[in-house]
Formats: sequence, structure tokens, C-alpha cells
Amino acid sequence: MKDAIGNKVKQGDMVAWAIPAELRNVIAVVARVTDGGLSMGSTDQVSQPAITIVIDIPVTGLKPGQEATLHEFMRVVDPRGEALIEGLTQ
Repeated sequence: MKDAIGNKVKQGDMVAWAIPAELRNVIAVVARVTDGGLSMGSTDQVSQPAITIVIDIPVTGLKPGQEATLHEFMRVVDPRGEALIEGLTQ
């Protein structure tokens, strides 16, 4: 897999991702590279190439000792899993 100017991209590389203009450029680390081309069963289809990236997002504007609140994120949970963990810890 290569980047926009032909450099080879491999696991652990740091990349800049040019996302929409209303967002800033993001620096990310490539965590996994999949070149694709694997057969998808008995069809002629093959898997697509993909990269997995890791992004550190700094949380700013906190007072000393204040817990960070991520206003733009929501945690996705399985209620059954939450109930199971609660049952195990009581």
C-alpha cells in the first residue's frame, strides 16, 4: 500500500490524513495494513485493501484535577454485557 505521493505505508508509520476542510489535518499512526485480494468464498469477489489508524486526540481546557469530558463522543455498550459485568462485581 502506498500514500498519495507513492511512499510505501506500513504498520507503525505516522500519516497525515487530509480530511474535510471544516476539520483540521490529523496526525495518525498506521496500526495495520491489509493489502486485500483475499478470496471472498466461492464468488469472484476479493477483499478490499484497508488501513487501521490510531489517533491521539488531546483534550484541552481542563482545570487542574478536573475529569475530562468528551462532549463529541458517546460510549457504545451492549446492555447485556453491562448487566453481566455488574453481576460479577457485586
